[in-house]
Amino acid sequence: MAGRGRGRGQNVSFNIEQLGFGRGEAVPVSVTQPPPLFPTLENRPLPLIKDVEYEYILVTQKDLNTRMRNSSFHLNTAIEIKEIQQYSDKIKWVKLNLICDF
Repeated sequence: MAGRGRGRGQNVSFNIEQLGFGRGEAVPVSVTQPPPLFPTLENRPLPLIKDVEYEYILVTQKDLNTRMRNSSFHLNTAIEIKEIQQYSDKIKWVKLNLICDF
C-alpha cells in the first residue's frame, strides 16, 4: 500500500519522447500573435468586362428573375403558424372584435 496518494508515483505513463522531444531539448515557443484573418491572394480575380452583350445578358437575367417572382406559380416561404394559442393572442382578438362591432 505504500506509494498511494502522494506524489506522482513511480509508474508514470506519460512519456515526453512520444511527442517528439528528447530529454533536455527545448520545448517550442508559444505563439503570441493571432493568425492572419485571410490568406494572401495568389491569383487576383479578373476585372468585369464592360460590353454591350454582357449588359444585355445581365438585364435579361434580372428581367427573368422579376418575372418568376411575380408569377402566380412562385412559392413564397411558408408562414409559421403558432401551434400553441397564447392568452395574449386571445385578448388581441377580443379587442379587435369589440372595435369592429360598431
